[in-house]
Amino acid sequence: MASADPSVQNVEPSPTIPLRRWLMAVSILVLNLLDVVVTKAIIRLGGLEANPIMAPIIEHPSYPLIVKTVVSLGVGALLLASPRESKLADRAVLGVIVAYVIVMSWNFGILLQAAGPHSR
Repeated sequence: MASADPSVQNVEPSPTIPLRRWLMAVSILVLNLLDVVVTKAIIRLGGLEANPIMAPIIEHPSYPLIVKTVVSLGVGALLLASPRESKLADRAVLGVIVAYVIVMSWNFGILLQAAGPHSR
């Protein structure tokens, strides 16, 4: 049954989180976890972890994944909780994503080079 109260019609819908923010949050998580996998592959081929924060724990079977997951979820939660009109949050996380894409490109290049015929 419809309400005759005019104030019900003036209720604004609750703001939703933009899709781009969900995609950015998921991207941060995926890139972080992929970074662990690729870094471990590079280490198996004789490489080293360049990140001084991760270097002491990268050899552990699960600590790097736990650290990267917790940090990624924290960043994602902050992004999703930031005001919808905040361009700073979007730009900051986009900057992190771009940096990770550059690092991952570098790491994949190292893996390709190590797997090439000249490395044997």
